[in-house]
Amino acid sequence: YNFTKLELILNVLIYFYQKIKQFDIKDIDILDIMTSMHYDVYYLFSKNLISLESIIQKSIVSQKFFAYFYHEIDDYDHEYAEKRKDNILNGNDSNLSNFLKKVIANPEDHKQNREKSNNPSPLHKSIREDDIEEFQSILAKNNYDINYNFDYSYYERTLTECKTPSLIQIAATYGSIKIF
Repeated sequence: YNFTKLELILNVLIYFYQKIKQFDIKDIDILDIMTSMHYDVYYLFSKNLISLESIIQKSIVSQKFFAYFYHEIDDYDHEYAEKRKDNILNGNDSNLSNFLKKVIANPEDHKQNREKSNNPSPLHKSIREDDIEEFQSILAKNNYDINYNFDYSYYERTLTECKTPSLIQIAATYGSIKIF
């Protein structure tokens, strides 16, 4: 939940990982702990602490991991990726299916959003940056209700109780005093 210092916390894990491995803790064990923390897993993957093989192994039980790392998995094992992709696209989870469709259709957007690790909405960005002028402008131009709730984003790094947080919840989460 301490997202403002998340990279620092993850870097501590990276620094001590060789010591941690002495206790027979593997990267797949870390993935088991971080099931809902896609950004954390991506960060550790980008720092070579978690292997693609472990992500693929985890993607067998977690469709979200598969969608989040679709392009890497597809490059590594195209046949497996095709089977899993079809399974998700024809499955019951329309949110995940729509997310995977966007990942496939816009790989560069996906990679940029994954790297930024925030909800890509301009309104969300204005709250994160505590930019009251931009916030008010977006509200007025788009006729958003003050009780507006954001759609779920697979890119959002903060964990909130609500999958569709309100404007005030995001302002509180990010400490956006002016917006709050």
